[in-house]
Amino acid sequence: MKLKDGIILTEADGGFVAVDAGISGERFNGMLKLNETAGFIVGLLREGAESTDELAEKICEKYEVDKETAKENAERVIKTLESVKLLA
Repeated sequence: MKLKDGIILTEADGGFVAVDAGISGERFNGMLKLNETAGFIVGLLREGAESTDELAEKICEKYEVDKETAKENAERVIKTLESVKLLA
């Protein structure tokens, strides 16, 4: 799983906003508002994280949460990113 090229992630009002500034932005021309954890996950994807297990491990390192909860959160964010076609 990989973010599409041209995804811009910026911090805003205590959370994050993801915008597709690439070619695929013609299909999704909005903004996706993300909480801190979702923004962290998008950042990990941009850095090359490749699996929900890898994401869950990084989430557990940053936040005080068990691996099962971390994996559920990662899967939820991935589904959201897929639904707005921000994943390659």
